[in-house]
Amino acid sequence: IMKKILYMGLCACCMFSCSEDIWIEDLTEMEKDKIRGRYELVSAVWEGDPIDLNDDGVATNDYLEEFGGYGADYQATFQGDVSIGVPYTWLHGHGEWRYVEKSTEYLRARYEVLIQNDRAVLEFDFRGELYDFTLIENGLVSFRKDMTVHKGSGEDIAESTAPVLFTYKRYKYWRKNI
Repeated sequence: IMKKILYMGLCACCMFSCSEDIWIEDLTEMEKDKIRGRYELVSAVWEGDPIDLNDDGVATNDYLEEFGGYGADYQATFQGDVSIGVPYTWLHGHGEWRYVEKSTEYLRARYEVLIQNDRAVLEFDFRGELYDFTLIENGLVSFRKDMTVHKGSGEDIAESTAPVLFTYKRYKYWRKNI
């Protein structure tokens, strides 16, 4: 009888242990599902003094409009790795031949799901960089990054730095292992 009781106790422990692992895996996958997919930039708000990068004579805080771009030009991908495209300016050339070029910077990161107090939490590692990264809702993410923009040419180039709040919306969802 003691052997049967001991055997039944061991079976119960194994079942509880397995169900705990399955529960954690389900919770982890549900959290990853909130962010998996391909995204496009839907808004970018310059949080400094208004800027005029598109030379239309109107300074605004609409960073995306000032780049003359469409959100689809700036993509983000969330799978196991994260790749986020953000518009920026950089200086090209030397001396009086300097000019401002618009381009895309790609931020790379990894993310993982941490279980804290029976809740799943996404944690992002942008290789040492810290960004105020927020999952607003399923398929909508935002983050804040300090950006420096340039305007002008030759010796007359102005530079401004301010935080920009980028918001991306998912347009394509990927299931696990795709």
